[in-house]
Amino acid sequence: FKLVVFLTELSLEEFNDFNKRKLCVIGPSGVMTDRWVPTSGADYVSGFQEHLMPYYGDVRSFGYSSYQWGAAQDQSTSIYDQIVTAEKDLTAYDDFLLMPSSNNLPTTGVGDVTIDSTTHEVVEVNGLTTTALGGVLGTINYIYTQNPAARIYIANLRRNDNYYESETSQTRYQDYNDKLLKLCDLLGLKYIDMVKDSNHNYFTQDAYTYDGHHSNSEGNRVVGLAIRKAIIGV
Repeated sequence: FKLVVFLTELSLEEFNDFNKRKLCVIGPSGVMTDRWVPTSGADYVSGFQEHLMPYYGDVRSFGYSSYQWGAAQDQSTSIYDQIVTAEKDLTAYDDFLLMPSSNNLPTTGVGDVTIDSTTHEVVEVNGLTTTALGGVLGTINYIYTQNPAARIYIANLRRNDNYYESETSQTRYQDYNDKLLKLCDLLGLKYIDMVKDSNHNYFTQDAYTYDGHHSNSEGNRVVGLAIRKAIIGV
């Protein structure tokens, strides 16, 4: 069934390549396959992953509610700690989609990355996995230890700037996204800009989210199609 439907969009070689690969999605609560909608009583919204599943051989998600990405001092309350410190086995996956939401930025800050003049490697300038960017870089490095041939994508799924109106917060969010783009450029990774690539004002709360951050059904559709276009090309 997959083959009949999708050969009209991809070549047979392209389809077979994706169909034999396994995708791992990592991020905060926004990447959970199902999200409880508080105002709906007993309904769930399906995840954006449903728009990727027909193409990939398998899609799995590791989503952590209310978790920041940079490592935490107690070694339990961050995505970095849930994946890297816990030494999660990711060897079964070929492709990785990291979605560093801008919520819950750590008090240690956004961080920054640069090229080490001696080793020519990308490093976090403070050498910290506790910053938001350092946690993402540490996770990327860990993924490559699990699968040196991994394809890694970064999507900047972030808060609704219209909903979170603090000028300070908006500045931090934009700084984070700008530096995620810089990190991708330095590492040669695909950066998926959810504002530009979706061709929608995704962060219009009423249309695409139910709380300014978590996607409703329409938001998941927009996110899923934008990510599918960026990764698969259809």
